[in-house]
Amino acid sequence: MKKKILDVTKEKCPMTFLKVKIFIQENQGFEKIILIKGKKDFLMLKESLEKNFKVKTKPKTKNIFQLAIN
Repeated sequence: MKKKILDVTKEKCPMTFLKVKIFIQENQGFEKIILIKGKKDFLMLKESLEKNFKVKTKPKTKNIFQLAIN
């Protein structure tokens, strides 16, 4: 499956949530990778996405996290 990557590490909530929502809608049929900065934003986004999607997460660096949605 092809992957699409969205980097929102330079954005702050609520802009991260809006960009992720549009990204998911526009890239159906692809594995979606989201990079987000900050533990608080990461946890809020993860919790929100888990209501509708299966989400895999892993830390990339000290303050950047990856979320993968199939």
